[in-house]
Amino acid sequence: GRALLDFTCGQIAMEFGAAVGLGSMIAAGASPCMVPARRLPACSLGGAPRRLRARHATAASRRSPGMRGAVADGISLDARVYSTSARTGLASGFGGALVASVACTGSFAAVVRRQRSGVRTKFKVALRSLLDDLQGVWEDDVGNEISISGSQAMFSDGSGAWPIEREDNSDDGLRLRGTLFIGTAEGPKWQFPNGLSRSWVRPSPVAPEDTEWKQIFQQYKGELLGIRRKLWASITTEEFSEAATLLDAWDQGAAMPLGSSLEQQARLAAGRGLATGVCFVHRVFQYRGVVVACEPWCTATAAWRQTMGAANLSRGETQPFHHCIVDDRDRPPGQTTFVSEENIVPTDEAFPVQSFLVDALLIPCPEIKGYLPRPRLEYALQRQRADGKFKWDISSEGL
Repeated sequence: GRALLDFTCGQIAMEFGAAVGLGSMIAAGASPCMVPARRLPACSLGGAPRRLRARHATAASRRSPGMRGAVADGISLDARVYSTSARTGLASGFGGALVASVACTGSFAAVVRRQRSGVRTKFKVALRSLLDDLQGVWEDDVGNEISISGSQAMFSDGSGAWPIEREDNSDDGLRLRGTLFIGTAEGPKWQFPNGLSRSWVRPSPVAPEDTEWKQIFQQYKGELLGIRRKLWASITTEEFSEAATLLDAWDQGAAMPLGSSLEQQARLAAGRGLATGVCFVHRVFQYRGVVVACEPWCTATAAWRQTMGAANLSRGETQPFHHCIVDDRDRPPGQTTFVSEENIVPTDEAFPVQSFLVDALLIPCPEIKGYLPRPRLEYALQRQRADGKFKWDISSEGL
């Protein structure tokens, strides 16, 4: 398209230059009337033909012998002037065409540059607006929760924070963790190079009664963890009478939070033996593991709940669920699971659990046949009590 426009501009400029050349010829004093139009090519090649000069000279000598040389010289001079003017005008015409063509091409290039700059600016603004719309919490179709803050994306799979990159110099848009954004602000979709894609949706809002239950649940689990700490400390310091009292308190469960209903107290009592650091065996799959954090219900994404059949459990998906680390001897190394309360069977025989995740997050305590959280995990549990949900992050800048 640009080449066609350049050619058209050049043609227009050539015609304009030809007109300029004709004007230059006339301005130079060459009168077109002195030489017939059919003889213009001959005159323009360096003077009138010899026969033309002789004919005019004979006619002039008949009228006035004194004018013979003057007429001949005049015709010859006029022809030369006309020829010179023609060449000058033709050169002027081509020069004007060249200048006009360069000017047109330069103007067109400037317009293209301005248009490209404007498109690029609008594209950057659109990317910033899209990134603003993506802020907050999302769920994907494989069970991950994604929290977008600024240009960082935090995934619940423990892989840490990932940058959201803006491709300002191309039309690709946003990129995240090897994927390309192909969706909309209302329905984000990310495509992998192999063609697979992941869709995001906003999580369902939490009802006020669920928020109250969450606070009561987290408070109770915090009390259970406090009893385990005191029990371990009393045993290591050989304060056995206090240790016996704490052991009874652990078996009976911590004191119920003030303001909790009878139904809530019954639900808390059902899981009184489960807290961070407790070792267990899975009721169905028989693998060993350790509890890392507790949730008041199945907080996984809708896609995960549907895939895992959480609604088909005997106590449903509203029962407490627990983030757990699996023993490397029973499953592939570094595996974590999200287990319903009904499928966790606490047992001292599962201690110790072998996993590099256990070494990173938990302190082994043989005195209580279990674990206590390291500072990194303790910080994550504090964030859970404040934000309402546990977030895996085992990166050096995380837990």
